[in-house]
Amino acid sequence: MPALDRNWQTAWKHSLGVDSRCDDTHETEYTEASLRAELAEAGLEVRELVARWGEYWVVAEGERRRDEETKRRSGGNGNAAASVGDRPASRTPHYSIEGEYTDRESKAVYIGRKYASVLGGSVLDVGCGAGLLRGHVRRPELYTGVDFAGLADVTIDLERGVLPFADRSFDTVVATDVLEHLEAAHAMFDECCRVARSRVIISLPNPARNFLTEVFAGSGGRMKYYGLPPENPGDRHRWFFGFEEAEAFVRAGAARNGLGVEQLDSSHDGCCYWLNGKGEDVLGSPNFKRGTLWAVLRRDGN
Repeated sequence: MPALDRNWQTAWKHSLGVDSRCDDTHETEYTEASLRAELAEAGLEVRELVARWGEYWVVAEGERRRDEETKRRSGGNGNAAASVGDRPASRTPHYSIEGEYTDRESKAVYIGRKYASVLGGSVLDVGCGAGLLRGHVRRPELYTGVDFAGLADVTIDLERGVLPFADRSFDTVVATDVLEHLEAAHAMFDECCRVARSRVIISLPNPARNFLTEVFAGSGGRMKYYGLPPENPGDRHRWFFGFEEAEAFVRAGAARNGLGVEQLDSSHDGCCYWLNGKGEDVLGSPNFKRGTLWAVLRRDGN
């Protein structure tokens, strides 16, 4: 399929609402995100996606093929084991919202609307900052925010990797854009799972993509949360990774704690192009193209 985001000029023209097509016979051109969304709407699951010479080449699998594979693995009885909490393939994400966010206030709105169905009970917000999410849950009196400082209800040192709550104390635990700031990211992930009664909502940025987009935007290689500033900034990212590494981290952590991955999607997708001598986009991997990872983990029986 022809790629709309094959270079910055076409994406810029598209944003201006002018003709950005590389071929005027094309009825449509795609970003990776829009292509994945259209395939999902058609009931197709992407197995492989590569970008070459301004085109997306995709291998996708339909529901019938997945059903046949399930029967094959189960010996024909259709009862193949699935990981705890896994949902059957669906045409649209269970948790979804139109639009994206641009700052902390709009991110709180995004979370509140997208995950409204699982924010109706007690909520623990890990790394809550100013506690903006409190105003976007159904029962604010059941909201608890924890952080190093700020407007947290409970002030703790997150680097110690311990949450001062009993097992399964909260219906939903939220940890958005916080784990990458911690050396104790793995321990805190496990703690979020431990104190969750039903679900854990995790988000992780894509530092690899962010670095590239900032470089192509003229940052000169300087990047927020990284580098070596003259003074200790206090708050910085401890980990540098791409989308696929973030996904592997989340899936491994969920399995380690006996939770299933109910949904995994992304926001702020898209990246620049960089073609090598073979016409291959060396930045065509989801590691660079996918944006912030959002995951919902579910405890069995919920």
